[in-house]
Amino acid sequence: MRRVAIAVVAAVVGWVSAMAPASEPAMRVGAVRLGVTDYDTSIALYRDLLGCQVVADARDDGYVYMLSGGKALVLTPATRALETSFDRAHARVNFSTPDLDEAVARMKRAGVRFETRPVREVSWVRYAEFYGPSGNPHTIMEFTDPARRPEQTVLAGCSVSVSDMDEALKFYSDALGLEVASRNPPLVSMRIDGGSLTLDHDAKERAATRFGETAWAGLALEVDDIEHAMGVLRERGVRFLEDAPTHNGPVYSLHAHDPFGNVIEIIQHVTPGDGDSPALAIDDLAFLSGTWRYDTPRGPWIEIWGPPMGDAIAGMMHATRDGESWLYELFTVQERDGEIRYWLRHFDPGLAPWASESQGPLNVRLVEVSENRAVFEDPARDWPQRLVYERTGDELVASLEGEAEEGARTFELRFRRVGG
Repeated sequence: MRRVAIAVVAAVVGWVSAMAPASEPAMRVGAVRLGVTDYDTSIALYRDLLGCQVVADARDDGYVYMLSGGKALVLTPATRALETSFDRAHARVNFSTPDLDEAVARMKRAGVRFETRPVREVSWVRYAEFYGPSGNPHTIMEFTDPARRPEQTVLAGCSVSVSDMDEALKFYSDALGLEVASRNPPLVSMRIDGGSLTLDHDAKERAATRFGETAWAGLALEVDDIEHAMGVLRERGVRFLEDAPTHNGPVYSLHAHDPFGNVIEIIQHVTPGDGDSPALAIDDLAFLSGTWRYDTPRGPWIEIWGPPMGDAIAGMMHATRDGESWLYELFTVQERDGEIRYWLRHFDPGLAPWASESQGPLNVRLVEVSENRAVFEDPARDWPQRLVYERTGDELVASLEGEAEEGARTFELRFRRVGG
């Protein structure tokens, strides 16, 4: 609904709404995520050979939650194994062990596939590279300083292999807002609460990951307000793979690719009542159903809403100007993953989609609904941040509200019902 009103204003005054400058979203490591093709074989590696503890086996809900050294490792389902090499860009989960030779020998006996190169050593660490049962690359290492060695094998963090460090820093530092902690070429360590992230300049090709299809690894960066973070990061050029946060088990999540094809995840933990209040229901939007007319000085706009059906209510809008059609909209409000969200896409004559929506349809969340009234909000947007739809008899009023450059601003659109 908010998108309908945004479209109306865009058409009347000739602008497309943009993101407002917003505060930096505070990020911390929520978990290391692994997409796996088989839970049992994965648990056999990460629990039995690498010492991770299974805290919640919720595979029926799409995840297995594990802990290691106070850090979370979350397994989620993938369709097929990842076919890659350490020469290609990739994200890898790292483990630290007190005895590398013993760990490698034990893992080899269990059939773990190691990279053909032998164990390597640099001034401060010895390490070996191996693949998980779903093809995900990993590193297991032993610090040369005994004081840095754990008592047992533990999860040590995540590394991202890149082919261009300058481009990587534009994404991880400038776009995501992470700070550089240290540089030890070819490695750059990023400062982040709750874990570690290292950029490794050793890749020659783009990542083989196909999110939603292949196995994958990546950091889950946790924020307090995922919609705020999405707005800020989109303004900085981050392209998300979803149109809106999705509800996955205990979190809302978003995914994006870095410039090399590696997967980055943004999450917000669900708290009781988040997004699924019983007060929000599709059937309560039935007051929108019908044909509505808005008269402008240059011609009428007709907006049609169908009745609620199942988990959604949908409609279309046809706008004319000086006797010619110039704009169409298709929109739906749908319940998905415990939330009710609104999607809208604009089309020029000939159903050519607007270039400004090349990343997908506009969307926003329903936050309040009562008899003949619905409220949609997106605090991260430029004006308007709030839209109220309210019906009185045969009149439907859309009020656009929020803070603009000149201060608080409200704009109303009054539709009249057409027909019975």
